[in-house]
Amino acid sequence: MPSELPPPGDLPVITDPPVIDAAPRAIVYCFVEWSGPERMARRVIRDAIARLRSAERPIAFEFFAIEEDAPAFAGWLASHRWPVTGSGGVLWAEAGRCVAREIAAGQAGAEGIVGRTEALWGKTAR
Repeated sequence: MPSELPPPGDLPVITDPPVIDAAPRAIVYCFVEWSGPERMARRVIRDAIARLRSAERPIAFEFFAIEEDAPAFAGWLASHRWPVTGSGGVLWAEAGRCVAREIAAGQAGAEGIVGRTEALWGKTAR
């Protein structure tokens, strides 16, 4: 069940799935307000996105955060075979098509998120 709390102010939260589908490349972070592991993953994803964006040659992508258990995203997530886990998952999408997933950003670490992004969309200069 979605939380009654306001969305996190430290993430670019969206509430409309077509915004993701319109992006040529998107990294989508799944948050919930009821999970400790997700809070730890939130720090990891912020670090990874900062690294990707501050690279000498950054990779072009849009970054979105969605409330994983929000009714507005139930169909979108189901269409990408995404289980609601509350663990701070990440999806990489190209024009709405999911091309990669990570169930727990906290376990992958910032380097893992950066590495997966580079493997999909090209290396950044470091």
